[in-house]
Amino acid sequence: MGAPSRVPFCAANALLLAGGCAALHLFIASLGPDGSPYGRLRGAADLQSCGRQVLAALLALLFWKGLRQRSLDHILQQFFFYSKLALLLTALLVDVRLGAWLVLAAWGCYVAFPQPLHPLSSNAAADAIYLLSPLKLKEQVLKGEDTWVVLFYTTDHAPSIAMAPAFAELAKQFASDGLRFGCMDACLWPRFSRETLKVTPNIWSHALPTVVLYARGAEVGRLPAPHALDDLGLRPNHFTKTDLIKRFGLSEGGAEAAAARAGKAAAGKRGGARGGAATAVRRQAPVLRSALDEPGRPRAPRPFRAARPEPLSRRPAAPPHAPAAMAKSKNHTAHNQSKKAHRNGIKRPQAHKYTSRKGMDPKFLRNQRHAKKHNVVKADK
Repeated sequence: MGAPSRVPFCAANALLLAGGCAALHLFIASLGPDGSPYGRLRGAADLQSCGRQVLAALLALLFWKGLRQRSLDHILQQFFFYSKLALLLTALLVDVRLGAWLVLAAWGCYVAFPQPLHPLSSNAAADAIYLLSPLKLKEQVLKGEDTWVVLFYTTDHAPSIAMAPAFAELAKQFASDGLRFGCMDACLWPRFSRETLKVTPNIWSHALPTVVLYARGAEVGRLPAPHALDDLGLRPNHFTKTDLIKRFGLSEGGAEAAAARAGKAAAGKRGGARGGAATAVRRQAPVLRSALDEPGRPRAPRPFRAARPEPLSRRPAAPPHAPAAMAKSKNHTAHNQSKKAHRNGIKRPQAHKYTSRKGMDPKFLRNQRHAKKHNVVKADK
């Protein structure tokens, strides 16, 4: 299965860089000796000096980034990104308006010509990588007896695009009957990825791409690690094909040996859940004995034991003359209520000329007000 064409992506970005450089020189040539009021560079000499400094910084950054490249896609991605960033900074120094136009042009190039993702699987029998869904992952990986290396990725994600060719090469090199490779788009099933796989499914996540090693349905290894720095000293999204081989032990005896080691680790995890307490006691017993035997060392703390209840024969009996407690029966009285009611006298309720309309229906009051408005009272003759 051939890789997708990178020609549109590379051609569009190369044209953008060439057009941006030409626009910078034409714009600086059209300005007067004082330069633009919205920029800091005043002439062609300033532009050449700034361009040399930016180019030197760009080459140093690309050399430092190139020490840990995953694939050719990763190299192209880093080169075009930092080149466009350097061009944008130079344009902002020339004129802010020119920099704004370059930002719009770069965004249009990103939307119209995105970097293609290396095809991992097409569900064909000849593919070394199986395309998994949540149902297939549960049936074949989590409930199966085989050893799996699964890549969780998402489209339109720069680290996933950079990692896809390296994972395809890893699968072609180490795939066998005992060791299988699979891939799954985590953003297509976000709830399953978040709850079952413990992977954050979005394009801003540092947890993607994630490569997990399963053996007999149990997770044996994961890269990147759940914490920021693992034992290899790697940050999230900064692992390569060599790191995967080192973490999962694929180079030590080939794929069959790696699958066997993963199966033993999974069996140890399952057995540890059943006999973990007894194993911990056996491991701690010689340590406690050596601590007690060696002179000058403090004694190990004795385990806590709950106090036993005293027998009934030893408990003090209640004195025979102690009166039995009576139940309370009186809960209410009307005493003094009449006196309190007659303190200020019992009076008739005060009568008002107009009754209160509080709580009446507003529609009724509105209609009544409209009806009374045009009432005509005849004068007494």
